[in-house]
Amino acid sequence: NKLRKLALEDRLFLTQAFTMSAHDFFSRWFESPVMKTIYAVHCVSSNFSSLHQPGSAVPYFLNVLGELDGVRYKWGIPKGGMGAITQAMAAFCREQGVEIRTAAPVSRIVMDKGRAINGARAIGVRLESGEEILARVVLANTDPKRTFLGFVGREHLDPEFADHIERLRMGHASLRMNLALKGAPTIAGLSASDSNFALGCAITMIADPETVERCYQAARLGEMPERPYINMQLASALDPDLAPPGHHVMSLLCKYYPYHLSGGRSWDAIKEQVADSILAAVEGHMPGLSALIVGRQVLSPLDLERVFGLTEGDIFHGRHDLDQIFSLRPHPRAARYATPVAGLYLCGSGAHPGGGVSGAPGHNAAKRVIRDLKRRAA
Repeated sequence: NKLRKLALEDRLFLTQAFTMSAHDFFSRWFESPVMKTIYAVHCVSSNFSSLHQPGSAVPYFLNVLGELDGVRYKWGIPKGGMGAITQAMAAFCREQGVEIRTAAPVSRIVMDKGRAINGARAIGVRLESGEEILARVVLANTDPKRTFLGFVGREHLDPEFADHIERLRMGHASLRMNLALKGAPTIAGLSASDSNFALGCAITMIADPETVERCYQAARLGEMPERPYINMQLASALDPDLAPPGHHVMSLLCKYYPYHLSGGRSWDAIKEQVADSILAAVEGHMPGLSALIVGRQVLSPLDLERVFGLTEGDIFHGRHDLDQIFSLRPHPRAARYATPVAGLYLCGSGAHPGGGVSGAPGHNAAKRVIRDLKRRAA
């Protein structure tokens, strides 16, 4: 109904934003190479596609929909690090009597064919230890592929639905690196005061949209980018409690680094070498950075899958392509948090509105569960 009320010019703009390629879209509005690069950077996040692919402008609009303390288009860093968010949630839950168990990996979702009108019903989970925990409903924060194909199993799914889930396009193609530094780095070309200010900002290192495109094309073939896209954050510049006095922690998101490598190579064999090349690229803008490093953690796309259970290392649980967002995420029959499996709900980034630390998928899923349980009780 809101779309119907839009002015003709706004409808045209929205259609272009959803259907045009990122390159055509920002080239339509900007002549400045700097502005084109800024918009290209926003189209890279949560995406793995050519900047010339129709629909590749969509991620930009998803990324600017943030809100912080009532201010639109803003994102923030929580004091104490990102883990402070879940720790605060956990503390509140414990106050309400919730039992939280960690180091208790799930092997399967327990299904009962006798408790559902059509198909089977999810009635709990089985842990890798063999213990079963039964419940009225099961909420899965895992990505749709892991949830349906791994934990539920094809035998409990409609074949057409299972085929769709199997064909979901994954692959954020990112490598993560965390650094512990014994001092504050400096940025080449900036004065000491400007460099100090910039360290508290989100810093993106990319030459131009053409470089972004070459990164994608290399990763599509399973190769390493010649000049990677690097987004970094020195969170301790804003929150000194994250590191000892005079020290800092730095996180780097590097793209595009493919999950599937060419030539039969293994991420375990090349990971550290790739990390060295990334740091060499960063040092071109931050001279002397290597001398400040006292420790580093490198997480390849394969590590992201193994450590965090992210299929193909996709931190967004599926690409934000036009046919994988809104009422199509991850499938029309599972787009409102309830799924075709009775008693099973999605509450993670694989559900609407997708990846990013918004809390929206979980919030919306909780409301759906409460509504459904009230209906069942009635």
